[in-house]
Amino acid sequence: TPLMFTHRTFGEYLAGRALAQLLRVQSAKEWRLVDSKVWDPDWRHIIVFLTGHLSEVSLVRRLLSTLADEKKDDFHRQRLGVAALCLGEIQPDARRGLDEVINQIHASVWTRWERARPNETPHLGRALPVLAAINGRVENLPFLKFILRQIEDFRSWAGLRALDALREMGSAAATPEFLAGITRLLSDPREEPRFQAVKAIGAIGRAAGTAEILSALSQLLKNPEGLSPSTFKSIQRLGIAGADRRIVVNLLRLLSVFGGQDASYVFDALEALECTALPGDIIGRLAFLLFCSNDSARSAAHRLLS
Repeated sequence: TPLMFTHRTFGEYLAGRALAQLLRVQSAKEWRLVDSKVWDPDWRHIIVFLTGHLSEVSLVRRLLSTLADEKKDDFHRQRLGVAALCLGEIQPDARRGLDEVINQIHASVWTRWERARPNETPHLGRALPVLAAINGRVENLPFLKFILRQIEDFRSWAGLRALDALREMGSAAATPEFLAGITRLLSDPREEPRFQAVKAIGAIGRAAGTAEILSALSQLLKNPEGLSPSTFKSIQRLGIAGADRRIVVNLLRLLSVFGGQDASYVFDALEALECTALPGDIIGRLAFLLFCSNDSARSAAHRLLS
């Protein structure tokens, strides 16, 4: 009778654990098996799980080096993507002896990611949250600090690809150090870095809703001329985490003066913040808009209160 599992992952975990036992012998034929099966999507999770069960640093180093070997990989670096996923299963104590190969994987993933067109390397995109959590080094900088440095270079292709990478990382990139860097960019006197920071907030989503970032965003909203659709879309992505009273008040002020498409951006942001759950004075401000002369504001206020 075939062995059945309530979920496939259970079988993959046990297979990885059993395979790790066999790989304790450096000359085991199972090393060739892993080398050949890394191309098979059905084996991806097995290989990732077995990494966590390799107890010796030398065995983990051999596995990672085999998977990340560019000479054995294809143009899109499919094997490299598996190697990057494996990093998340390595015990923290073991990582200290693997700095060189870990940093090599970080650098190789970024190099291929930067050169690729959007949506060309989804397998590397799946690994980016793992790399953000491990935070190895690229060009002598911690990975997330390196990504922030690329985002600051707003005129480059690398800056665009860094924002794409951030969208894949999501909340994994929301470390205090990284968010502090975004906050600093929001206060930059130049418009372009502020624009990049706003897009970075949208890429991270709710996890970017810190008190410092919300305060900086509320200051930006006071200057309508410096706003773009990306600003309101990023506030939308914050969701309820962005329901700061100062932001809502500034959005309501903008709603009373904007018209047409601009007003719809503000409305979408207010709706995402669930502003009707805030104190009564906010409800009062919305009710006041029902009687203003701005048709877009009246319509939006009615929809928000309904």
